[in-house]
Amino acid sequence: ANLARRSSVLDQLHTCQVSCLISHTTNSVIAAFAYNRSSRFTDNRARVQYLITSIMPSCGPSTTPSSPISGEPPTKTSPAKFMHIFSGLSVWLEPDPAQTQLLTQEMKFLSEQCGGTDANMFEFVPHCTLLYNTCLPDWDEVKSVDETAGENSSVATSFGESDRILQKQWGERVLQKCVQEYYIQRQTHYLAKLDRFNDDAMNGFNQKTTGESTELDTPFDLKNLKLKPTSHYYFPYPKTADGGKGFGCCISLLILDTTPELALLHEVVKCVFPPDERHGGGKSNESTQKSKLDHNGDTSGETHAVEFRPHMALVYALENHERVKSGWLEERVLRMQEEKRYVQWAPSKPEIDSHHDVIDYNRMKLNDASLSHEPSWDAKYLSLWSTKGTLKDWYPVAKIDLRE
Repeated sequence: ANLARRSSVLDQLHTCQVSCLISHTTNSVIAAFAYNRSSRFTDNRARVQYLITSIMPSCGPSTTPSSPISGEPPTKTSPAKFMHIFSGLSVWLEPDPAQTQLLTQEMKFLSEQCGGTDANMFEFVPHCTLLYNTCLPDWDEVKSVDETAGENSSVATSFGESDRILQKQWGERVLQKCVQEYYIQRQTHYLAKLDRFNDDAMNGFNQKTTGESTELDTPFDLKNLKLKPTSHYYFPYPKTADGGKGFGCCISLLILDTTPELALLHEVVKCVFPPDERHGGGKSNESTQKSKLDHNGDTSGETHAVEFRPHMALVYALENHERVKSGWLEERVLRMQEEKRYVQWAPSKPEIDSHHDVIDYNRMKLNDASLSHEPSWDAKYLSLWSTKGTLKDWYPVAKIDLRE
């Protein structure tokens, strides 16, 4: 009797299963055909199995399987995201996009391997950062004047749109001021060097005996400004670094040569713009605190200016991403350095566009015979970017073409 009751219950259960399968199918013709064909099975379990294989492919996309324990769909683990909040405005020096195809391919590959957009790994243009987390000089005054004038204007625009237009216009003026100041300083630098060179020549001073350079070592025209990669470097930058200002990531860095032109441009930009995070602006201290041992073995805090080390970041990889924890990213950077792959990413032949460029280039070759074979990118844009927020939030404020 117990067996009979159990068989009846199972038959009812199998009948319910058949009804559910038919009601969930999106193709009634297939359901009816399968139901009629299943009548040849006397065993209800065999009948249900046949219906499953016949009807389920027509039920549309399969749903997430339920958990065998709770009956609830298993929760997906969200990928870790790079959520560092950057700050302020940044002044960049951008290479010519026509020369960076191979470099951007590497940057895109690293970004995808380290999580892609799902991990907030958004792409950015190749650049050398001159200042980070600064602001526009006299911006509050300019904005205040514009808002006062706007009260009497008949043209109504949203605050965000008006603010960006004004920011672009003022940003371009400040960047142009940097270029003008560069040429003033370049001329001053050249004249000072020339006076010293002439005085030494008149006094019969033999620089070769002292090991000093006999060249004027003068920065050249900004149209000839080069970004020369010298090495590839793996740089872990945890959140705890620099007094808690670290980005919480590991960076693939290309170290650039600090040429006289690049060094002078950095000094000029640093003087025109308000102090950035590395020089007392933003949310940082005025400089980095370092300590050293004195003669008695005690430590004493000393303040040192932040040294300008030009570089280009290829990726900001989240420090707990699998590609970082497994050592994949570090091994790739080391391999790129051993193979000097950056030599292939940068063009090695100069582009000469005018008579003045020919004169400057010939003078450069006299100073360094190997210069014509050094891989480098032409610096094309001096740009101002908003780097407030995550990588996704970055946008260009203003830029000027240095090669026009």
